[in-house]
Amino acid sequence: INKIDMLKEKEIEKVVNQVKEKLYFLSYAPIVLTSAAKKIGIDELLNKIVYVYQQAWKRVGTGQLNRAIRQVLALRQPPSYQGKPLKIYYATQLEGKPPAFLLFVNKAEGFKENYVKFLEANLRKLLGLENAPIKLIFRDKEEERD
Repeated sequence: INKIDMLKEKEIEKVVNQVKEKLYFLSYAPIVLTSAAKKIGIDELLNKIVYVYQQAWKRVGTGQLNRAIRQVLALRQPPSYQGKPLKIYYATQLEGKPPAFLLFVNKAEGFKENYVKFLEANLRKLLGLENAPIKLIFRDKEEERD
């Protein structure tokens, strides 16, 4: 957020809250307060850019990823779908950035937004991707044979 030198402290807090509210879907993204004119926060901004860039390029081993998924499942199991429990068998990271993870499951269509967001948030913490966007792709295990 630029031009903070033009705001009072209470106004800054209000602006930060407004940004968080409007950009709720980017809750993982860091907010840096800056004033380009007065050179306030520029070093912090550049450091955050490098930090997020490094996270966006991070590779996670399959073993580490699957251990993290088991930890998240221990916190909260996926809900049932059509009367049957949803299962995550295993996952692997795909090539490219931002980090994308392919999860092999029993019913891909059963994983709804609220559980996916829960899974994303916890995987971000456990895998050191706190400020990077990540993408989870769910695939039925039977489709694996292509």
